[in-house]
Amino acid sequence: MVSLAVGNWFAYQYTVAVSGHPQGEVAIERYVIKAIDGDKVTLARDINNGTPETVEGNLAFGTCVFDYSKLEKRGSDNMKTSFGSMYVTIYENDSGDEGQRIFIGKDNIAFRIINTRRTDNGLYTETRELCWSDVKL
Repeated sequence: MVSLAVGNWFAYQYTVAVSGHPQGEVAIERYVIKAIDGDKVTLARDINNGTPETVEGNLAFGTCVFDYSKLEKRGSDNMKTSFGSMYVTIYENDSGDEGQRIFIGKDNIAFRIINTRRTDNGLYTETRELCWSDVKL
């Protein structure tokens, strides 16, 4: 079982695509746990080592950041990750114009987060893929 502590960090590769065509460069979005008070978690979030911003999270969220409480469980799968093959539970919601899919592994770690929304230019997709962490997964 993973025990998260102040100072632990998780880094996600962040990509954007419109109708399957990549937009811009791959970014690195990093979250560092700054404080844990009961279930409440305070994190610092930075993109490409930029100026950090404070983000409030919860131990019940995927990797303390990604709230999937309103998503429906859709199944499970073995997923290839930067940490090897991981068994994940897939949660998703599709409201027609917007959708979200989150792949949650053991100890509530979010390995992949996909957000989509229909726009006039096509399907806009944001993907976060967990690639690095100081936590042994």
